[in-house]
Amino acid sequence: MPRLHPLALLISLTSAALAAQSSTTIPLNVTTSSSCVFDQANSAPTIDLYPEYKAGSVTSGPQGQVSVSVYCNKNTPISQRTLIGTTSTSTPGAHVTAVLTQFSPGTTDQLNVEAWFVTGPNSPVINGTYRGATRSVTLVNAGWPSAPQFNASSGFYTGSVSLVISF
Repeated sequence: MPRLHPLALLISLTSAALAAQSSTTIPLNVTTSSSCVFDQANSAPTIDLYPEYKAGSVTSGPQGQVSVSVYCNKNTPISQRTLIGTTSTSTPGAHVTAVLTQFSPGTTDQLNVEAWFVTGPNSPVINGTYRGATRSVTLVNAGWPSAPQFNASSGFYTGSVSLVISF
């Protein structure tokens, strides 16, 4: 028997394998789920309250705000927004209390602030990464309570609230 070159042998085996093939059609099905994602521009939203706060202040209006955008796939409505501090609310415009603690080792001084949210417009996204989605905007506001606070020393204070989007 003549000896075949290894490459010729490989080609021979490959063509023999191709001659003995069959195929089938495999159906692919998917059920999509409702989905929403926070805009990456919101990865570290921060509200900086006006630094002029004094113990006798009685300001209850907004001292700062942040806009939070959420992108939801088509026909996925946002069913609820909840703002959580030491209390929580799902009602736009209703205030929650949040506690700010002085950022200093060994200090326990605290100030109360109020936070609330309002819903902005919903709009379809026509191009870009989220094309086809609906953009929903929530504005989170913070301000000093209407009652003055004399219990805290001067310094830098920090705290947080959580915004939960349900869909």
